Amino acid sequence: MTVALLPVPARCVLGARQPLAGPSRLTVRGAVPRALLQRLLARWRRAAGWPLLLMPPQAAPLGHGADGGRFIGDVELTLLTPTDGDCAIADVMADVMADVMADVMADETYQLRIVGTQARLTAAHPNGLQRGVETLLQLVSDAGITECDIDDAPRFPYRGVMLDPARHFLPLTDVLRVLDGMAALKLNTLHLHLSDDQGFRLESLALPRLTEFGSDGEFYTQDDIRLLVGRAQERGIRVIPELDMPGHCQSWLVGYPELAPLLPTQAHNAALPVSQQGSDQPTPVQHSPVDSGWQLRRQFGIGRGSLDPTREATYVFLDVLLGEVATLFPDPWLHIGGDEVHRNAWRGVAHIEAFMRERGMTTQSELQGYFTARVAQILARHGKQAVGWDEVLSAPLPANLIVQAWRSGDARDNALNAGADVIVSSGYYFDLFYPAHLHYDFDPQASASELRRWENQLPAQPGFEALGKAIEAMFESARREVPHAADAVPRGRVLGGEACLWSELVTPQLLDLRLFSRLTALAERLWSPASTRDHDDFYARHEHVLARLASEFGLQLRSAPLQLVDAVDVQLLDRRQVLLDAIETVKWYARLAGAHILASRARGEPDSGQRPYDALTPLTRLADRITPESLMARRFAAACERWRVGQDATARAQLLVTAHAWREQARLWDALGAPADCAALQPLARRLGELGAAIDALLHDRAPQLDRSLQAPCEDLFLIVERDALRLIEGTAQ
Repeated sequence: MTVALLPVPARCVLGARQPLAGPSRLTVRGAVPRALLQRLLARWRRAAGWPLLLMPPQAAPLGHGADGGRFIGDVELTLLTPTDGDCAIADVMADVMADVMADVMADETYQLRIVGTQARLTAAHPNGLQRGVETLLQLVSDAGITECDIDDAPRFPYRGVMLDPARHFLPLTDVLRVLDGMAALKLNTLHLHLSDDQGFRLESLALPRLTEFGSDGEFYTQDDIRLLVGRAQERGIRVIPELDMPGHCQSWLVGYPELAPLLPTQAHNAALPVSQQGSDQPTPVQHSPVDSGWQLRRQFGIGRGSLDPTREATYVFLDVLLGEVATLFPDPWLHIGGDEVHRNAWRGVAHIEAFMRERGMTTQSELQGYFTARVAQILARHGKQAVGWDEVLSAPLPANLIVQAWRSGDARDNALNAGADVIVSSGYYFDLFYPAHLHYDFDPQASASELRRWENQLPAQPGFEALGKAIEAMFESARREVPHAADAVPRGRVLGGEACLWSELVTPQLLDLRLFSRLTALAERLWSPASTRDHDDFYARHEHVLARLASEFGLQLRSAPLQLVDAVDVQLLDRRQVLLDAIETVKWYARLAGAHILASRARGEPDSGQRPYDALTPLTRLADRITPESLMARRFAAACERWRVGQDATARAQLLVTAHAWREQARLWDALGAPADCAALQPLARRLGELGAAIDALLHDRAPQLDRSLQAPCEDLFLIVERDALRLIEGTAQ
C-alpha cells in the first residue's frame, strides 16, 4: 500500500509497513481535547479496520482489549504540560480545551515515532496534536501501519482558505464540511467574505435591516456562527470574518441608505453634517425609511454602492456593527476589505469634496486612507487588528494593519516595505481555473524576480492563448497603482498564504469540486520545506489524497456529469466521458468577464460591455460541472514526453489506447449524435478524433494528416490535450 503523506513533513524517515490484525490501545497523557480524541477514534476505525480503544492504563490487562482480545498496537498521545503525566479516563474525557485563540500563531510542531505497531505522538500545544493526528491517520490504512520517525512543523504560520458566501450563499453544512477537509490538509485559517454588493450574510441583532433587506433571506444566524467557530476551534482552525468596506457595500445600502454618499438618483444627503475626526461622543444611530431605490446588485464587478467616509454617522454605525461582530468571532483579526472602490464613488458629491478640501486631500485614495484609519481605530477599541486587501497601500497605512496581497507579487513587496505583515494570495485565486501545478509553483517568499517570472509565464499556459495582453495589462496596472514606501520603514513579515475561492461561478453543489481539486497544492506549499517541488511526486500523492478525502468526508470531487449519466448506457457514458477527460474550462477571467471586457482590459481601458454572468445565472453548464484540471490529460502529456524522448514501449501502448478511445468517441458522436448536454461541443469531439487518428498513424509509421492550428474553445471549454498531441506529432515527425 502506497504511503501518500501530504503535506510532506519537515523531516520524515519512513520504515516498513506493519500489519494490524486487531484492536489497538490508546493512552493519553496531558489534557488532550476531547473533541480531538473523538475524531481520532472514529477515523482510526475507518482507516485501520480495527478499533482504537481509549482507556486508562489500569482498565485492562497489558496486551488485552476490553473484549479480552489481544491488542495489536499501542498509540500514545502526549500533550506536554507542566503537569504532564497519566490522566484518569474522567480527566481525559472532560471538556478540556486549551485557549487556541490566545496565540493566533499557536505552536503546531509535533513529533511522531512509530516502531512496529507502537506509535507515540507528542506536541507542546493542542494544535500540534491536531496536525500530528492527521499524519498518523495517513500512515494507517487497510489493517496496516507504516513505521516512521517524523519531526514536523509548518513553514508558514498562516495557511488559509477564503470562502465567499456573499455572491452565492454557502449553507452552514457545506462550510462545516470544508473545515474537515482543511484540517486533514493541516490548514489553519478560514476567512469568510460575509458581505458584498450581492448580499450581507451575517445576522446583526443591533442592525437587523442588513439581513432583512440585504440578504434575500440567506445568511448565517449568530447561533450558526457560534457553532462554526466552535467546530473550527476543535480542529485548530481560526475563523476570520470580513465585512468589505467602503466599496462593495450595496447590500448594506438597501436597508440603510443613509450610509451612502448619494441616493441612486439624487444627491439628497448633501446637507447632513460633516464628520469631525476628533469627536469621541457618538450620537445615536438614526435610520431613514427604506425607500431609497437601492437594490441588491445582481451584476458582478465593481459597483458604485459605497459608504460615505465623511459623515460621523458612518463611524457610529460601524462602531455598533463591528462591536457586535467582535463578540461573535474570538479571533483577534477582522478583515475590512478595502478593495475595488469605484473610481467615481465619491466624485462630484458636494459635501465630500468640501470635506477633502478642508483637509488638503486631492485624491480618492487619500480619502479612503482616512476611512481605513478610522475603522482600524474602531477595531482597536474592540480588541481587534484590521486586515485589508492591498488597495489599502495607496495611502499611509494605519499601525499594525495586516495587508492581503492579491493583485501581484509587487503588492507583497510594497506592503512589506511599508512595514506591514502580509498574507499572500496573488498566486492562489482558485476561481480562475488554474491547474494545481501553477499554484504549487507560486511561493509566498520567492524573490520579486521569481514572482514576476511566475506572472509573466501565465499567457504561455494552455487555455490562456487569447488572454496575454489582458493579463499583462492587469499586472502592469497593479504595479503602477501601488507605490513603494520609504526604505527607512522596517520591513514586515510574510505570514503565509491564502487560497481565495470567489463565488461568482461557485454554488454549494460546485464548492468541493472547485476548492479541493487544487487545495492540496496550497497546503503543501505553505507547510512543507521550500525544496519540495517535484510535480510528478506531488500529483501522485494528490490523487491518492483526493480519493481519501472523498471517501472519508463525503467531498464531491468528481465531475458532476459522471453523476448524471445512466451507467447502464455504456455508449452514452463513453461518448461523453472520453471528451470530458480531454477538456478543461478556459482560464483566468475569460468566463467571468467575457470577451468585450477582456478586450477593454487588454487596451488598458475601463471595463466595457455586459458580463455574461450575474448572481441569478444558473451554473449548470458543462463548464461549471467539470473539474478545473484534467488529471487524465496530465497522464497523457507524461506519456507523450516519454515516447518523444526515449521511445518508451509502455508509453507507446498507452498512447495507442488513448488514440483509439479518441477515434471511437468521435465515431460514436457521428453515428449516434452528441449527448444532449454536449451538443455545442461537436467541434471539440471531432477534433479529438482527428488527433487520435494522427497519433495512431504516427505510432504505426504512417504520415499523419492533420491541421496544426489549435481548435477554438466551445462553450468556455477547450481541448487541454491538443498542444501535447501536436508536440508529439511534430516532434516525432522531425
